[in-house]
Amino acid sequence: MKKNLFLLPCIAAFLVVAVFSACTRGSLHTSYARNQLEINDDSMRFDLRCDSTKYIIDRVIPLSVPERFLGLQCEKMEYVDGYFYLLDKEVNHSVLVFDSLGNFVASLGRRGHANNEYIEKPSDFFVDSKHNRVEVFERSTPRVHIFSRSGKQENFVRLKMWPYAIGITSENNIMAAFDNEEAGGGLQLGIFNHDEELVKPFFEIDCNHEFINDEMCFVRSGDYLYHIPNFSDSVLIFKSDSLVEVKKICFKSPFLTSDIKKKANVGDIEEYMRYEGINGIRNYYETPRYINLSYSKSMLNVNCIIDKRTGSQYQFLTVPFKGFFPAQAYTLSGSTSYWLITKEDVDMIMDLAINKSSSKKEQEKEWSVTPSVVKDLLCKKYGLPAIVQIRFKD
Repeated sequence: MKKNLFLLPCIAAFLVVAVFSACTRGSLHTSYARNQLEINDDSMRFDLRCDSTKYIIDRVIPLSVPERFLGLQCEKMEYVDGYFYLLDKEVNHSVLVFDSLGNFVASLGRRGHANNEYIEKPSDFFVDSKHNRVEVFERSTPRVHIFSRSGKQENFVRLKMWPYAIGITSENNIMAAFDNEEAGGGLQLGIFNHDEELVKPFFEIDCNHEFINDEMCFVRSGDYLYHIPNFSDSVLIFKSDSLVEVKKICFKSPFLTSDIKKKANVGDIEEYMRYEGINGIRNYYETPRYINLSYSKSMLNVNCIIDKRTGSQYQFLTVPFKGFFPAQAYTLSGSTSYWLITKEDVDMIMDLAINKSSSKKEQEKEWSVTPSVVKDLLCKKYGLPAIVQIRFKD
C-alpha cells in the first residue's frame, strides 16, 4: 500500500507532462525577437578588477539578524521595493526579509510539517510587487508557499504536477519547467494559473541546451521573467506570459558539445578538462542599467556585470573590486549593486592573512587598495552580516 502511495505523485506528474506534450505537438511559438549578446570571456579579463576610483560605496547596511538565524548562508539575494530578500536553503531553511535600513522584518516559513512549513527546504522565491507578496517554491513537496512581506502565510498551492523548477510571471501565473525526454529534446515549459489550469502550452525553442535538474533556472526582474535552460547558450525572456525574446550569448570560447560534457558525467574529469570552453549559462537578468550574467567556463563559475550605458564588462570569479572584499552574494537593482558580507567571510579572509597563505608583500598590496569602509568591516567596526551598497562610475 505504501509503495502505491509513493507512485501516485510520479504517475500524476507523468500524466500532466504527457497531456501537455500532446497538446503542443505541431504548435511552435515563433513570434519573438532573436538577439545576440557578445561576451569577451578571455580568462585574462577575470583579474582586471576595479580600483576604488571606478566605483562609489554609498553606505554600509548592518543587518539585524535574530540570534536564531546566526550562521546565515545566502544562495540568492534580491532588493525589491526597498526590501532585501535572502534565501538560506541549507542553514536556516527560510527566506529572510530586511528593510532598507537592515532591520529584520520577517522569516518566510520554517522547516517542519505544518502547511506553512517546509518539509525539506525552500528551493527558490519570487517577489510579486503588484500584490506585495512573496511566493516560495518547495520542489521536494512540491508546493508554492505564498507569504505577505510581513511573513504571514496567505495561501499555499500543493502542485499536482511535478516541475523541477518554477517562475512567477508578471501576470502572477506559474511557469513550470519539466524534465521530460518524450518531446524529442524540445524545451518544455508550461504557464499555469494558481489553480493549475493551463494558460499557455510548452514552447519549443531553437537553442543549444540539455535538461539536468536545477531548482533555480528562473529569475524575476521587474515585469520580466528570465529562463536559463541548463547547459544552454541562450536565455528566454518573458513578459506578461509571452515569450518576447530569445537572447543567444556568444562567447569567444567554443560552447562545449554534449559529447564532451558527457565525459564529466561519467567521471572522466581529466579528459573533460582538456577542453577549454563554455559549459553553459548559470544566471541572467537585466535592470534598466545593467545586465547580470553568470556562466560556467572550464569548471569555473564566472560572473559578468555589463553596463548597458557604457558597454563596460566587469568579469570576475569572486568580486570585481581590488583589495580584500569578502562578499558572499550580490544583486543588482536599478543602477546600484548590493554585496553581502558575513562574519564567516571576514573570518576566512583574516585567517588567510594571519596564516600568510600569500606573501607579506602581496597582503600589504591588497590591504593598501582596500577602501577604508571595507577595512572597517574587516576589523568588525560594523555589525555583521552587512550589505555594502555600491555604484559603478560612468
